[in-house]
Amino acid sequence: MSGQKNKLGLALGSGGPRGLAHIGVLKFLISKNLKPNFLAGSSIGAWVAAHYAVHENIDKLIQDTLGNKWEKFYSLLEPAWSSGLIQGHRLEKLLQNFLGTPNFEDLKIPLTIVATDYQTGQIININSGPLLTALRGSMAVPPIFQPVKYQNYFLIDGALSNPVPVQSLKAMGANQIIAVNLNQLISDPETKIDLKPSLTQTSRRSLNIIHHHLADLSCAAADVVITPQLKNNGFKSWRQYFTGDHHQQIIEQGFLATETNWPKIKNLLN
Repeated sequence: MSGQKNKLGLALGSGGPRGLAHIGVLKFLISKNLKPNFLAGSSIGAWVAAHYAVHENIDKLIQDTLGNKWEKFYSLLEPAWSSGLIQGHRLEKLLQNFLGTPNFEDLKIPLTIVATDYQTGQIININSGPLLTALRGSMAVPPIFQPVKYQNYFLIDGALSNPVPVQSLKAMGANQIIAVNLNQLISDPETKIDLKPSLTQTSRRSLNIIHHHLADLSCAAADVVITPQLKNNGFKSWRQYFTGDHHQQIIEQGFLATETNWPKIKNLLN
């Protein structure tokens, strides 16, 4: 997609290991020779958007996202003693292996990465300077990772303030926006409700409810919202990412959800 009239933006939202579905979204758009003019990503969406903005290579994106699992696991073995369980310096070195050390100005597609300032809670949109610092900050999920120092901010997970960065794309100049929302709240009336959930289950469910409604608000200004159906094979935790075997199915759900929305996307582009 090019030209001055139509400026297409793609917002890739948060969602932990369900972010594999973003790869399927990109695969479908590429199959239609459709290239966004702008990218924006939050949390796991920041990783996918950053990788594609650097390399524009879907095969390498899949390999770097699904491969080297032991190397990724090793990067997490860096305990911190305050403000987070993991320091994140090894993770940054791993990201450097995949992406190099580019600045935003070097990218093939203009990109904004969204993080949250720990001190003020405000949305931090980053689209200049070192890419890796911004990426680490957007993925710094508390209390797992320590906050990342950036200018006068301490960056934490972008999902806490802007899980689907539609407004970030508008600020970049996009006038047609496709958003990918992975924060749908799964509710199955056929499943027996556990009236005595554990403390962990209660906390996780409460966070899911918050992310669901915040993501809906974030998507309100998008022209097309893609919501992959991840109920049956979406990862619930990063442990399943390291041990699970249905990564390709999640990518396929992203592809299918985009295919379902293709008539809306064509109508938007026309």
